[in-house]
Amino acid sequence: MEIRCLILDHDDTVVQSSKTIHYPAFLETMSILRPQMTPPTFSEYTSYCFDPGFINMCTDIYHFDQTELKIEYAIWKKHTFSSIPTLYPHIDELIRQFKQEDGIIAVVSHSESKEIRRDYLHHFGFEPDIIFGWDQPDHLRKPQAGPCEHILQKFRLLPSQCLMVDDMKLGLIMSKQVDIPFAAAGWSIESEHIQSYFKSEADYYFESIRQLHEFVFKK
Repeated sequence: MEIRCLILDHDDTVVQSSKTIHYPAFLETMSILRPQMTPPTFSEYTSYCFDPGFINMCTDIYHFDQTELKIEYAIWKKHTFSSIPTLYPHIDELIRQFKQEDGIIAVVSHSESKEIRRDYLHHFGFEPDIIFGWDQPDHLRKPQAGPCEHILQKFRLLPSQCLMVDDMKLGLIMSKQVDIPFAAAGWSIESEHIQSYFKSEADYYFESIRQLHEFVFKK
């Protein structure tokens, strides 16, 4: 069955943002909240974001309390507000062609809707058909099934008519709950451990956006 809806993660799937925005924001946070600690390397940061996840990294590894989480959020928002991340090469052609062929673009991300909308307007000239960002209530955030359930209902889709594309485990956890096929965004994954995990657990693993493009538009 043809793919009618791409459910896309945003950071490190469509845009190159962790190295240039999110990691620098976290380094600033650490310099303020934990100046006595050695901050994680980018590789460690990526690994922690994968497992146990960003929030659990903050609370379980670095032991941020609720007040400190608010400080972390404010620093993160400062960075995301002031910088528009660049696209991965060839993702532009994929998203534009899919949209031109009446495909549905859904975004489920831990970035916030305002910045996702801004990035799409800047790079593509249009907004996604629907966005579920960090600004949503808990039941409509990854890895909860709510975003996918809402997408299926709103657009009257079968799970097999969708493809979830993400570089993190939470997207896989979410998609599995509703039987939506999952493709790992291998073009952004540097960790061999994460590569191995997705090659074992994901429905599809794409080393490049060109491979994803060929899969989406196969006849």
